[in-house]
Amino acid sequence: MLRWLRQAGHFGLEIGAFGAGSYPLARAGLLDDYACTTHWEYLAALQEEYPRLILSSQLYVVDKDRFSCAGGSDVQDLLLHFVGEAHGQTLARAVSDKLVCTARPSGDTQRGAQRRQSVYMPACLQDAILLMESNIEEPLSLQEISDLLGISAGR
Repeated sequence: MLRWLRQAGHFGLEIGAFGAGSYPLARAGLLDDYACTTHWEYLAALQEEYPRLILSSQLYVVDKDRFSCAGGSDVQDLLLHFVGEAHGQTLARAVSDKLVCTARPSGDTQRGAQRRQSVYMPACLQDAILLMESNIEEPLSLQEISDLLGISAGR
C-alpha cells in the first residue's frame, strides 16, 4: 500500500486522509512539509513520530495537492468546502441545507483539542503549543516553530 501511495504522490494526484488515515500518508512521506490534521487524540503522537508534518488542530486542512480532516462529521465540512471551491458557495449552501447542517470553516478547532484552550487563543498559538508539547524531548527553537507554522517569530 505504501508503494502505491508513493507512486500516486509522484503522479501529482490529490491525496487525502480522514482521521487516523493521516498515518499511512505520513509513513509514505506524502505529508512531509505539508499542513495537515488528524483526529485530536492522535495529533501529539503523529507529530512526534513524523516531525516534518505541519500538524494543526483544525477540522480540516487543504494544502496544495493534499487534504486531511479529523474524521467524523468533519468529513462533511471538508466535502462542502470542495463543493464550494468547484461549484460555488451557492451550491455548497444548497447542499448543506439538504443535509440539514451548517458547514464549518477549516479554521475551526476540533472540539476535543480545545480541552485546555481558551476560545480567545488564536489557532496558530494552539498549533505552536501542540508543536512544543510534541517535541518535549528535543525542543524546537522559536524560529523552527514559526517556520513550521508559516508565521513570524515576532522579533
